[in-house]
Amino acid sequence: MTQRNSVRSLILAAFLAFAPSSLFAQDVETLFLEGMSAFRGGDHDTALSRFREVVNQDPDRSDAIELMNASQDALVQLMMAGGEFETFALSVIEASRARDSRVIRDADAAAAGAAACLTGDYAARAKAIWSLSQTHGPFGAIELVASLGGESEAHYAAIYALSRMGSEATQVLLTATLSTDASVRLGACQALLELGDQRAMPRFMDMRDNDADSRIRALLADVQGNAADAYYDAGWAYFMNDPQAGLTEVENYGVLYSVDGNRVDAVDVNAAVLPLEIAKFQFNRAHELGHGGAAVGLAVSYCSQAATLRAAGDSAAANAQLRAALSLGPDTLDASLSGAIEHTDPIIALELVNLLNGPSALTSGGMAEALASDMPSVRAHAAIALASQGSASDAVVGELASAVGLAALRSVVIVDANEVRRATLAEELAAQGVDVTQSVDGTDGLISVHRGSTVDAFVIADPLPEFYARRLVKEIRRNRTYADSAILVLDSGETGDVDGAEVLSSISAGDVTGAFPELDTERNLYVAVATQAAQALAGLASHEAVAASAASDALAAACGRQDAISVPAMSALGHCGNSGAVSALLAVLGDDNRSSEARASAGNGLAGILSRTPALGEEGVAVLLAGMQGDDEAVARACASALGQMGGNHALTFTVSG
Repeated sequence: MTQRNSVRSLILAAFLAFAPSSLFAQDVETLFLEGMSAFRGGDHDTALSRFREVVNQDPDRSDAIELMNASQDALVQLMMAGGEFETFALSVIEASRARDSRVIRDADAAAAGAAACLTGDYAARAKAIWSLSQTHGPFGAIELVASLGGESEAHYAAIYALSRMGSEATQVLLTATLSTDASVRLGACQALLELGDQRAMPRFMDMRDNDADSRIRALLADVQGNAADAYYDAGWAYFMNDPQAGLTEVENYGVLYSVDGNRVDAVDVNAAVLPLEIAKFQFNRAHELGHGGAAVGLAVSYCSQAATLRAAGDSAAANAQLRAALSLGPDTLDASLSGAIEHTDPIIALELVNLLNGPSALTSGGMAEALASDMPSVRAHAAIALASQGSASDAVVGELASAVGLAALRSVVIVDANEVRRATLAEELAAQGVDVTQSVDGTDGLISVHRGSTVDAFVIADPLPEFYARRLVKEIRRNRTYADSAILVLDSGETGDVDGAEVLSSISAGDVTGAFPELDTERNLYVAVATQAAQALAGLASHEAVAASAASDALAAACGRQDAISVPAMSALGHCGNSGAVSALLAVLGDDNRSSEARASAGNGLAGILSRTPALGEEGVAVLLAGMQGDDEAVARACASALGQMGGNHALTFTVSG
């Protein structure tokens, strides 16, 4: 007998000994007592018949349902004695290993398998239930839910079959509890109670308080707990891929379920966002029930899903998630950003910083925290957002100056349950301008993998709380996004070789940065950040020249970079630059290999500086004269303007005609 059946037997024994007969109406009481007597005597056929009659008359009697199913279990065990069931089960398991999505989702085969679970003797039903679960998983459960409507024999047979399918049936049954058909909701609850899956508890609490059917409220009357709190906790469990309370990898078929009457339908979704979709449902219901923190959970889920969808190339769906997050309001986004900073999550923090890039930026406490965070990309984007709203604080200008000079923007994921070791390495990497995402276990680390964002290196301690490092390495390498990412595994002393990773006895920041791959198009995001920083400084300098002047040296250094960065940088120098930037501008102006736009921007930048400090050596004047006399009109005008700012450099020009 399994541990679960042993526990059930103890519960049943206690119930049989102490259940007061005064709880039942006379006719139901008689049937129930007859069933208990038959159960005690081993006459499980009679017990099953009596308990089924009790349930027919009083469907919210969970005690009768449990005894009815226990009787059926006992019959199955007797009929399967001698190892027949074990042999059969092993053959099904072997076949299931080779199944593919077409086999799993074959609706006709699943319907036939479900029908076999509802008729015939108990031995045949047991085999059919096992085969249906192993072959079709939740898609078999879908077909069984179709029999939950009404109160026929098939209704109770379907409850029994669903309750024996294990966690494969949980998500389908949870969806069935949303049916408009009360008998379907009732049957789904009865099956879930038998399954004992704790993930059903938030829904039970909700239905206990709010379901329109009195039978369901009575069935769940003994369920304890606050529904809003339970939904909130469940939301985080699904978000974090909690191995106990979230959606496990083997349960993720890449489908969401919807219900219409007694029909559950499967809708395909990106498997990487499926746990987030379920998390959003939990958070949203907690929000509807008045939980104060649920809106933050929703915002974080939206942002995480947006990042994942964008990485998968679905920008339209990603933008839809971000619009939904915006509708939660700036206060929620602000609180969410603070949480993302606290948990050192650069991916979500960046999404939230960009969502708050508007009038709310200046009053956002989360934005101030982002500006002071340990994540370089988050600091840069926060400074860009604040500058776009007119902030010219020392911190904003200083961070923009750093961002303009970004030569790389690297990202590392550390997965290590050792808090001190993890935090120390993260701090060392952050000091070198590296974005670090910290995870305490493998399931948390997989969230970063599923987002598909650029990661230059993974650092994984072995073993992890839930599984060994080699499993996480295998999952990472399955994602083509990380084909070139370095993976370093910290040896436990028993790790051995790990395919696709380098195993080291100790790992320092130098080991990590030394393993970084070459910068390629996927890792050139720093160019976009530097460009936005230069543009932000150009905007600030036009009306906050004194404050922006603190970035003059950084802007001068950016003159030699690509036009996207150097052109706005040189524009900013025209407003806030000092004489130290003159040589950099002259170098661009005198370089015929630079674009017309860059050279003209250099000339205009010089004109601005010379308007404040009208002094230029002879070599500089010569460069301006040469540019003025060249064929490029934009460059010539800029050089002429610069000469004019100096005074006394009029270049006499005549128009000579035939």
